[in-house]
Amino acid sequence: MGSLFECPHCRRQVDVAEEYLGQTMVCPYCQGEFGTPEPAPPPPPRATPFPPVPSRKRMEPHRGGAVLALGILGLAFCVICGIIAWAMGNDDLAKMRAGRMDPSGKGLTEAGRICGMISVIWVCVVIGLYLFFAVGFGSLACVM
Repeated sequence: MGSLFECPHCRRQVDVAEEYLGQTMVCPYCQGEFGTPEPAPPPPPRATPFPPVPSRKRMEPHRGGAVLALGILGLAFCVICGIIAWAMGNDDLAKMRAGRMDPSGKGLTEAGRICGMISVIWVCVVIGLYLFFAVGFGSLACVM
């Protein structure tokens, strides 16, 4: 199907096929010549507003609450819990970045991992200070 144009000479409607747009045409009624406009450019391809989100049904559930609880226990009571929280947090965050674990627990997981890191580093500092002073004062006692 073509487009309808009005002949400027006889004012009749002339059907022009799409492949002839942009060319000079001859009116079939009065034999007058007239130009047709250029065809409209095709519309740009329609982009999707957001990339598809992977379904959470196929993802592992997050363990953010458990990682946070272990991190807090590591700060308060036992450095072993802090080590476990640090390791679990690293593993779970890597799975979230890869899209294999539900990312809704990312905040809890990061908080538990940081608590675990603080507990482990704090114990290392305390042990280092203890050894420094024990060796320092121990060697001082031997001199006297």
